[in-house]
Amino acid sequence: MEIIMVGAKSTEQKKHCTLRFIIILSGIWLLLCAPQVVKADDVEVMNSSDLQGMLNENSSVVQNAPVNTIAPLVATITDSGTFGTCDWDIDDEGLLTIHAGVLGKGIGNWVADGRMNDDITNVVCDPGVVANENSGRLFFGLKNVQTIDVTNLDTSNVVDMSYMFACSYNDANNSLHQNVSLINIIGLNNLDTSKVQDMHNMFYNDIKLVSLDVSSFDTSNVTDMNNMFFGDSKLVELSGLDKWDTGKVQDFSSIFNYLPLTSMSDIEKWDMSSAVDIGSMFSNMRNLTTLDLSAWDVSNVEKAPLLFYFCDGLTSVKGLDQWNYHKITDIRWLFYGNTKNQNIRDIEGWDTSNITNMNGVFDYCLGLDYLDLSGWDTSNVTDMTYMFHYTPKLTEIKGITNFNTSKVTKMGNMFANCGVPVLDLSSFDTSKVVDMSSMFYLSSNKNIIGDFDTSNVTNMNGVFSTSTIPNFEELDLNVLSWDVSKCRDFGSAFSGNPNLTSLDLSQWNPKSATSFNSMFSADPNLKNLDVSTWETPNLTSLNNTFYQDTSLEKLYLSSWNTSKVTNMSYLFSYMTNLAELDISNWDTGKVTSMLQMFAYNPNLWKLSLGPKTQVISGTNSSGTNIGSSFPTPPAKNTEIIDPTTENKYYSISPKWQEVDYDNGGSDHEPVGALRTSSELNTIPREENTTYVWQQQPYMDVSMDVPDLSYGTASANQGVTPREQDSWAITLNNNVYPATTLNTTIAVSMETPLANDAGDTLDDSFIFRDNTGNDSVISTTPTTIYDGKVTNGVKNLSWDSNHGFLMNLHSFQTPMGTYSTTLDWTMVNSI
Repeated sequence: MEIIMVGAKSTEQKKHCTLRFIIILSGIWLLLCAPQVVKADDVEVMNSSDLQGMLNENSSVVQNAPVNTIAPLVATITDSGTFGTCDWDIDDEGLLTIHAGVLGKGIGNWVADGRMNDDITNVVCDPGVVANENSGRLFFGLKNVQTIDVTNLDTSNVVDMSYMFACSYNDANNSLHQNVSLINIIGLNNLDTSKVQDMHNMFYNDIKLVSLDVSSFDTSNVTDMNNMFFGDSKLVELSGLDKWDTGKVQDFSSIFNYLPLTSMSDIEKWDMSSAVDIGSMFSNMRNLTTLDLSAWDVSNVEKAPLLFYFCDGLTSVKGLDQWNYHKITDIRWLFYGNTKNQNIRDIEGWDTSNITNMNGVFDYCLGLDYLDLSGWDTSNVTDMTYMFHYTPKLTEIKGITNFNTSKVTKMGNMFANCGVPVLDLSSFDTSKVVDMSSMFYLSSNKNIIGDFDTSNVTNMNGVFSTSTIPNFEELDLNVLSWDVSKCRDFGSAFSGNPNLTSLDLSQWNPKSATSFNSMFSADPNLKNLDVSTWETPNLTSLNNTFYQDTSLEKLYLSSWNTSKVTNMSYLFSYMTNLAELDISNWDTGKVTSMLQMFAYNPNLWKLSLGPKTQVISGTNSSGTNIGSSFPTPPAKNTEIIDPTTENKYYSISPKWQEVDYDNGGSDHEPVGALRTSSELNTIPREENTTYVWQQQPYMDVSMDVPDLSYGTASANQGVTPREQDSWAITLNNNVYPATTLNTTIAVSMETPLANDAGDTLDDSFIFRDNTGNDSVISTTPTTIYDGKVTNGVKNLSWDSNHGFLMNLHSFQTPMGTYSTTLDWTMVNSI
């Protein structure tokens, strides 16, 4: 029998339970054998003999029938397998066909590695496909799937549909990605969900789905709907929710998170009596404008975090004032970003006695101007971070003076950018608080009243950052005497305050501190800061600590222990008025990054360094610049900023000069050696050393004088020349900067010229200048040179007829060997 198959797929099946032949007979379709449909409760299957009989009865028809010989292209099978008892195959067009049988549990094995299949673009189920009781993640990993047809899928026994149509996938690094191709799910109205208990994440992150009709869903046994439609950001039509029975649902968290719907009227009558968690139900529904939840029974709700989070289009929520919330424990971020909501104050009468977490409950409520929380019981609250954060229009929080904060451990950002002019926190018990990071960040409070116990605080990062508090001494918050002994992170604690001019933290003992990153950075008017008493044995990072403190003039930091510090990048950068810096005991041996540590310090004229205080230069192994250098003094006459004196002093060279206090040096009359900026780093120091800008020329002048001899002479011999025909003294002018000196040289004898017997030659030793004038050299100084000496070497020389000569003018001169010692005096002036 010849059978020509037209329009059918040529496939080889591993199991042969049914056989389908479609024959074209004179243009009429003739179905010889219908496929056997397998259902969950079927027990009979057509046997092969019945099938063969049907074929035999029709063989003559088949043989004599005219055949249409025009056939379309036949798809090619590229992959196949079996999941549970269901055979499946994938053709070269990306169609996954699931054949009759019972599916396996969880992710289909058409996703071979359990992470991703990017070949499948469409899915269809043949009649007779029965879903597993656990069908969670059934279609997970289908990266490029566009349609899923479940018209024929029997789900009558399914209990778990979690992630069922969430086609997210994992890449080779096991990172989760959302599906960006699924646009249609066909046959949802045929799904039997009567036994389903778990629908969490069922349509999770299907960001191309535009519409869903779930009106046929039987949800009477469902207990978990969390994240059911989470992230379906294009889903503008979701119909049928009003038909749902939600009486058993306990978890609604994030069910509609990120949906673009404008109305949720279909859920206003939902039975919420079993609900325990409604957190994030409406989070990020930015198109939603109104909600009426007055019919909801929330008496069993325990968690409602982020319930209306970032619903910035929401103008009203009816029914909040009627809610019985006595079991609630968590309302964190409840109204975050509700910039238009007119019903926020409806929660003022809630029973908050069991609430432990109030983190961010009113955060970013830009329109909120008044709160009356007098009736709130906060005795069990442990977390108040971000509670009133970013409420710039808030002028009063009535009842805050009665807050019980005895159990609170976290207050980070609690009043950051809060508009209340005077915060009376006198009732606050902060003895258990460990986190005060950014607590008063960007605050414009005129006063903050309280007596804080900070003995257990470990994090003060940004505690007053970008605030406008001008004077902490006048603040009624005992800040200057806080116990900070356990605090590890002070990053940006006082940074960015435009009004701060003076800060005395000498009573602080930050012995546990590891980070001072940006602690005082960008305080443009801070002129006086006292941190000179601090001991910092655990400090590891000083990145940007004083960056852009353009008014600060003096820093005395020699008490700081920096032996563990690894990062000093931008530490003193752009401190344009810094004049004096003492880091004389600093050990920089473990620092690996000093990028621009001293960038732009044009007025730093006094610098105290220790034996272990050095800078690093160059790049690290990855080529990143990590280095810095000590500042170079300005070469031109730059005035020194020193308010301790009325005199004016100026730099005269690009060099530093050691003060050398032990040898009489002072800050403005140093006497020590000159050093370039690089030499501060390369020439070792044996002790703490203070350097200042060079303010006077460095007087390095010397004179070399050779011996004089006259040999043997006779009495009354007259003028007797030296034995040296040409004799010279050498003057070395190494004054820095290079300077021509006005030099005077005078000579005298320590004792008269005498022999061993004590006879003297009076008036016999003379100096004859180059014009022939003679001067007697005696024990009184005689000037032999008065002139200029330029920078470098200058020789003063005389021939045998000039210079130092002997004038033997008496016959009475006793015989003998005469000698004396000459004293040379050189006086230089500029």
